[in-house]
Amino acid sequence: MAYDLPIRETYGEALGSILITAASTMTVISPKGCVGFVRDLIAEVTTSIAATTAVPELAVGTSSGDTTYGRHRLGTTASTGYAAGVHRASQKAWTGNPPRTLADFAGHVELEKARIPADTAITLTVVPGTGGTVTGNIRPLWVIEWIGGPIA
Repeated sequence: MAYDLPIRETYGEALGSILITAASTMTVISPKGCVGFVRDLIAEVTTSIAATTAVPELAVGTSSGDTTYGRHRLGTTASTGYAAGVHRASQKAWTGNPPRTLADFAGHVELEKARIPADTAITLTVVPGTGGTVTGNIRPLWVIEWIGGPIA
């Protein structure tokens, strides 16, 4: 059965290191006939993040900056960014199964928020931080698991 053989894909390597002062996006589509779930959002912070109004985030949605399917705000609070190191949404103290969420501040972690429809283009976005002098570099990764559809 196709549901017994999920396809787990990781996106973002091609973007490399990103300065989090401007949005970066990429569009992907599922393998034929498969629906998807955001399983993890990972940021390797190479230069500590600073933003005084809102920290940057990794988003998965229907368009740039939309979080319909998943979100990871890259900070310890809404206005304090992560220090250098690897930060995985799946390793935070989330609750729920699914969706897996952490609301120590609004929208901090949202995984498996909604099912990604089959054969639909989605947008993966690095949403920039705002406020003060925004700084920081990350290497983002989006992990999506696709299920169903024809077996290759």
